[in-house]
Amino acid sequence: MKNHIKSFCSLFLLWLSNFVFHSYFQLCNSQSSTFKPGQVQLVGIFPNTVDYKNQSSNLSRYFNPENIQLTQAMIYTIEELINHNPALLPNIQVGWTLLDSSSSINQTMELLSSVLSNQKLSNTGQSHTKINNTNNAPSSLPEPIYNISANSSPIFGVIGAKLYNITVKTASYTSKNHFTQVSYFFNQSLTDQQQFPYFYSTSVPDDLYWYAIKEIITYFNWNWISIVIAGNTISENIIQDINRLPQNHGICYDEILMIDQNYTLSSITKIILKLKNQTKSEVVVLLGNELIIYRFFQQADIHQLTGKTWIGSYHWLISPSIYSIRSSILNGVIGISFNSVTMQAFNLYLDRLNLCNNLDNIWFRQALQEILSIDAKIPNCTFNKTRIRYFQAFYKISPISAFVMDATLALAHALHKYLGCNETYCPSISEKSFNNQQFNNILSKIRFDGISSRSFRFAPNGNSQISFNIVNLQSSMNSNTSRFEPVDIGYWNQNEGLILNEESLYLLLLIFIWTIMIAKRQTPIVKGSNFILINLLLAFLALLVLVSVLHLLPATPEVCAVKNYLVTTSCIGIYTTILCKTNQVKNIFQNVTNMSSRRKQYTKTYCQVAFILAFLFLSNGILTAFIIILPFPLLKYRDGNQTVIDCNIQYFYGHINLVCWSIVIVSTCLYLAYKTRSLPENFNESKYIFMSTLAVSIIAIATFMVDSFTSGVATIALSITNTLLLGAAPMIFLFLPKLYIIFFRPHLNTRAQATKNISHFTFAKGGIREKSTNTQEPTTNIGCNETQKEHQSPNNKIHSINTVDQVAEILS
Repeated sequence: MKNHIKSFCSLFLLWLSNFVFHSYFQLCNSQSSTFKPGQVQLVGIFPNTVDYKNQSSNLSRYFNPENIQLTQAMIYTIEELINHNPALLPNIQVGWTLLDSSSSINQTMELLSSVLSNQKLSNTGQSHTKINNTNNAPSSLPEPIYNISANSSPIFGVIGAKLYNITVKTASYTSKNHFTQVSYFFNQSLTDQQQFPYFYSTSVPDDLYWYAIKEIITYFNWNWISIVIAGNTISENIIQDINRLPQNHGICYDEILMIDQNYTLSSITKIILKLKNQTKSEVVVLLGNELIIYRFFQQADIHQLTGKTWIGSYHWLISPSIYSIRSSILNGVIGISFNSVTMQAFNLYLDRLNLCNNLDNIWFRQALQEILSIDAKIPNCTFNKTRIRYFQAFYKISPISAFVMDATLALAHALHKYLGCNETYCPSISEKSFNNQQFNNILSKIRFDGISSRSFRFAPNGNSQISFNIVNLQSSMNSNTSRFEPVDIGYWNQNEGLILNEESLYLLLLIFIWTIMIAKRQTPIVKGSNFILINLLLAFLALLVLVSVLHLLPATPEVCAVKNYLVTTSCIGIYTTILCKTNQVKNIFQNVTNMSSRRKQYTKTYCQVAFILAFLFLSNGILTAFIIILPFPLLKYRDGNQTVIDCNIQYFYGHINLVCWSIVIVSTCLYLAYKTRSLPENFNESKYIFMSTLAVSIIAIATFMVDSFTSGVATIALSITNTLLLGAAPMIFLFLPKLYIIFFRPHLNTRAQATKNISHFTFAKGGIREKSTNTQEPTTNIGCNETQKEHQSPNNKIHSINTVDQVAEILS
């Protein structure tokens, strides 16, 4: 009897081992999973193939290029942002196990349970040869060799899945077995931490970005907009909320212009012509599919749809294709996006991938070999992307890739903290038994600089508390053709709402003013202030942006010195330029009719520029002498738990030098403001000079008080604010009045009006010369012959100006 039992047990064990071996071997040969060794492991679940076929091969050939990109995003994050990042998990290599769900619950659970329970599904890793130089092709394309070997590396997290039914099943399984899972898929039913205590999500609700866009519209007080929706990806909630904009927010729109998913170029052209010729709004909200929107902008370029302000979302603002559209079409784009630097780097990474240097992603190679009918033994690394239109979705960055990257980074940062790592060293994972519950608690409170959010963290329910970047597309002239680059100007989140950076607001205002001055440089309002000196003044205002950036840098003697030089140059430059252009106009109007040729030369613009440069050379020369005699020492002090290093304010000779020069220049400016108080409106800036000078004096005093009586982070924040206010005062008081005339009183900005004002100007009684009350003006001087006029008292002589050309000649 015992022998029969032994025989039965032996046969059963043999059958069981054969079944397990056959199952693993079949799964491996199906290439529904891939493995790369590491000291620790992450598991990723992606629907790289669409259907699961229960055949002997178990291999579906319906590849999904967009989902294969998500797999690539996880590989990229581990390889480039974790393993090659010396400050994150130093001296620890992270490996991965990637599973293809094939959109099947059965296959997903079969693969996941095998990996988490046994950790035996792996490959040797030796065949994953990376070839960075595609010119040196191998004799044949390497193939991964799968076998059964023990994988003792601890798994510290699962990433996935994408589909709701699969994600619910995996979330229940991982929470039951105390494995942390972070998904790039969002569903409200998965936020129950009692049911899914080990489940988190980096994705966001589909309609969350719309609330950020609404706040952008209301922030800038745009109450008349146009709305264009491309494709059928917009949720019904957004459509309903758009319909409620007039009554809830006082925002009106013409109509919702829809571009069908199966669009034609004629349908897009019809919408573009409607925006160009029929709608009155200058602000267009553009939502939907990135590819359709790119075609939309191409047609907008053909039909010259310019002068619009576009508001968009990350669905198309992260696309490099959009950045290639001409600046005349896209000028003024603002919207919400992700970390632009990382997303551009990921786009370049995708563009470099080929059949030889992307061996880690087996589905990438399988799909291309099938599409291009490539034999694995033929050593072709590169391929013509124009032949694989079906696979183009792999190269179009999906917003979901950012959520995959954040899921991977969140687990890596949590492990970094769990192990007690610093910036140079991590204890070995073997030195500390892995406690899943403790790791899960750390992950729930982790915070880091993410891809989809500038400060990524999880909410108590496991969802991401995302903070969208607010970006403005600005033209870059680095290449022969004008391209755009996204520039972060603020952020938005559900707690704080819309927050725009002070530096960004200042820079946007400066760019706007500078653009208008260039565009209107031939008009009297700009000519009257001297276009060259205006550009010089705006350049000095731009220097204050660099000063505000220097406040953020760690204090060193060099930074302190450069900061003083820039403050001195910008402040003295601003008011010396104001002094010169005001004095120039004053002299012209007082002496234009009888000015000697030699004196006229001194009123020329090049002489004014030379005077400004001489003034700057003298003031900075004195500052240099002070720095040589008394170099900047650094001041160290405690601020809470931090040791702060700052420039020593006791050595404030930089301030003294600036204040002394400012007193002289400001006094002169006030004097000239008084002297030019009666100039024609196109040339009169006296009251604006006075208000600007007063504002800057108050801000300068506040800046000195801040430097003297605050410390730590508060000093930095207030110093940046005061620096930008220092430049904002001249912009507001000197340029906004000009913009008001340009946009709202254009009839005053004409040559005829300027000629009329100048021809009636006199300094005799401090104003404009009144016309005679007679119905007919005399054509000759009655009662006063030439001899009598020559003997008039000099004090009563009237200097009049008859044409604009006399002023323009001297201003040139």
